[in-house]
Amino acid sequence: MSSKLYLKPNTILEPLLWNWHAWSHLMSPLTASMHIKNRHLRVMKRFIEAGNKPKVKNQKFEGGPVVQLDGTFVKDVEKLLNKTLDECQDLIALAEGIEDASLQVLEPAGKTLEPLYDSLQPAIKGLIELVYNLNFQPGLKFYESLVWQDYYSTEPQSIAFSQINSDQRPFILGTPVLQTDKNLVVKLPFASSIIDDIQRSTYVGIDQQLLMEQLQLAPAQLDSLLKFFSTQPIATRNQSYDGDGVRVRYYGHACLLIESKDTSILIDPLISYDYPSDIERFTYSDLPEQIDYVLITHAHQDHFSIETLLKIRHRVKHIVVPRNDRGELADPSLKRILEQLNFKNVIELEEMDQIPLPGGEITAIPFIGEHAELDIQTKLVYNVRLHGRSYFAGADLNNFDGDVYRRAFRSLGDIEVVFIGMECDGGPIHWLYGPLITRDYDKEATRTRTLSGSDCAKATALIEHINAKHAYVYSMGEEPWLNYIMNIDYSPEALQIIESDRFIQQNQQKGLFSRRLFGKDEWIFS
Repeated sequence: MSSKLYLKPNTILEPLLWNWHAWSHLMSPLTASMHIKNRHLRVMKRFIEAGNKPKVKNQKFEGGPVVQLDGTFVKDVEKLLNKTLDECQDLIALAEGIEDASLQVLEPAGKTLEPLYDSLQPAIKGLIELVYNLNFQPGLKFYESLVWQDYYSTEPQSIAFSQINSDQRPFILGTPVLQTDKNLVVKLPFASSIIDDIQRSTYVGIDQQLLMEQLQLAPAQLDSLLKFFSTQPIATRNQSYDGDGVRVRYYGHACLLIESKDTSILIDPLISYDYPSDIERFTYSDLPEQIDYVLITHAHQDHFSIETLLKIRHRVKHIVVPRNDRGELADPSLKRILEQLNFKNVIELEEMDQIPLPGGEITAIPFIGEHAELDIQTKLVYNVRLHGRSYFAGADLNNFDGDVYRRAFRSLGDIEVVFIGMECDGGPIHWLYGPLITRDYDKEATRTRTLSGSDCAKATALIEHINAKHAYVYSMGEEPWLNYIMNIDYSPEALQIIESDRFIQQNQQKGLFSRRLFGKDEWIFS
């Protein structure tokens, strides 16, 4: 007789692509091709060349393109390298074609680009248009739908079951996920409804025999699977808000849950699992059973977490993203990605678009900065108005042009509650976008182009005209459960701490409620 299993609340279902943690740039075939060629292959080769030399644990390198495994995994990484070279030949050819075309378009120096089409590499022929902007700067415009049609596949997708008992996980951009005795890697498309059934099983259970069949596991793998499940249901702490006002909960980093009794809005979901810790936090167990709207501000991995989104997919009615379908290499469409992840009701917004809510609306606001001055359109911040009060989630905007927000806020009236990121000393462009850069560049010059948010002066300028009563610093990456995505450890002398402390002190002197958020927080506005 088959029994019911209940997913443990500290079990991770980590989505993998080619054995690497899945994030937006690995979902889109364009950006995936460049990361495979220019990041994955390189870091694996460096690790193999280092052989069995002792790996020195140094946090300075843990947040970079360095494999954080010991020498006993050299053979496994070598096997993965060879497998990648074999299975990703088409994507590597696509990356080579992109790099070649990026250099070719420089040659005509303002003259027609038409003769170049015959010399494009076969991997990208029919997928791009060679273009100029009005200032005669050449570039590539990709037909993204055709690229997905020809290069996207669910074949490299898998799910790694593992358990987490502390806040430590390997950094996703530097370390692949290998099969060990501590995890179970199962080939499974991310769009599969089986994932929803498993995530839901924490509370309602799932038939053991059916699960084995759905995952196509052999009887010998049963013990490996069972350690991630319990035979008893897990108690939920779900407390959907049913008061007459508005409840706001801070789940860590940039994740906010805004609720009235009629609607629930979750912004940039990135949520801790349940395990013992001295740091208080909300977890998945605290989420409402239904989330009416998920709002995504931008595609960076700490704001668009595929792992988190797949865990909550069965709860989500609508998901809102910035509109984009321009065919820019560094700016993949989130709508296309979400549709491949089997999300229904994906809504694209442009600046100042609105979504009506019971008792208010969501307004999309321009998001300037934080992308190293790249022409990224997939970014918005949001103002949520409910029951006469506005809540502004500013994510990582860098307010170097206050006129943008003076104009944007003009039609919104007072904004009483503001959340603003102040990671004002972010990494350089090549930390995240380096694999996509197709030409030689001056690293010293690009250090001035960073993934930075607002400092004290810019954050102050943002709120000075909106009569804010609350101004909270968030999106700082300080929560330790983010280490696998951000790997941030500020010292008291860090510019981000100095600037945010100054901002908070100035606000408090003016009579505002202001603090830097950490771990968990909650407000009830009546």
